[in-house]
Amino acid sequence: MQPELIPSFILSPLILPTCMSGNFTPTVTIKNGTLSGVYNAAYQQDFFLGVPYAAPPIGDRRFRRPEPSLPWEGVRSAVTYSNWCMGINMNIVGFSQDPTGPMSEDCLYINIVRPTNTPPEAKLPVMAWIHGGAYLEGSANDPRYNGSFLVRNAEEMGTPIIFASLNYRLGTFATLFMGDAFFGFGRRATNRAWAAHGVPSYAYTFDAQTANLDPRLYGTAHFQEIPFVFGNDRGVGFEVNPIPPSDARYARLAKIMSEMWISFAVTHSPNNHHLPYVKPKWPVYSKTARTTLWFSLDDVQERPDTSRQEAYDIYSESWAVQN
Repeated sequence: MQPELIPSFILSPLILPTCMSGNFTPTVTIKNGTLSGVYNAAYQQDFFLGVPYAAPPIGDRRFRRPEPSLPWEGVRSAVTYSNWCMGINMNIVGFSQDPTGPMSEDCLYINIVRPTNTPPEAKLPVMAWIHGGAYLEGSANDPRYNGSFLVRNAEEMGTPIIFASLNYRLGTFATLFMGDAFFGFGRRATNRAWAAHGVPSYAYTFDAQTANLDPRLYGTAHFQEIPFVFGNDRGVGFEVNPIPPSDARYARLAKIMSEMWISFAVTHSPNNHHLPYVKPKWPVYSKTARTTLWFSLDDVQERPDTSRQEAYDIYSESWAVQN
């Protein structure tokens, strides 16, 4: 929004003399209260910067859906950019640059540029900009996303617009849900759909920490059950054997899983294995008994399919709206 290459979180007094002298201060009243912006004489534009569009996603709000912004009393200053959302530099050629402002989890803000003296009844089109960055970097505050030029050009065309750019959470703060999206929701939704149509299916959760990954960093990661299902207790093809021969529990779990998968392929049931020490039966997933079999190094047991239920419900609601 600044007309020169100045830091995106600073409004230079050299660029904004009328604002700094107090000659003109644009204001606007929205649902949550009144905003006081800044007038840019060079472009004849009003800036409303760092306007909250959601409650700060911190504390109990971290990793949850954004909640509505809280109202404020009096006039809220909207003359400086907010923080950048927490991210990392991906070193993408032609794109990545170092941030020009501080980072924080408290970053859900929108920046607005409008032509000065825009009447309230104008109802100008809004051009919204959502920055890129692979969900890992970037910000609406990046000086390269300067909306003043678009607003100026639109006025010169005789088709004035309002420009808006917004931040959104990045990295883990934004994409922690992807485990649910890729590996949880689809499986659970499919089991439930098959159960609703009388098609027998079986659900499982793999909960064994393998020897090839640091459990403090990765826990039980995606793909780690593959050598167990294949009965690959020698770790053929792996840089580090995920099934260490020094711990008999690993080979035991590999035998259980491998024979259950073979049993299912041969008899359509995973329970026709030849392992008398495996006591629990793998239950069919049904409308009335949504049950999974949990595989861990110490035990195999039935559990209700309710883990991460809140995340599943969010996806179900979103899916219903889209369809």
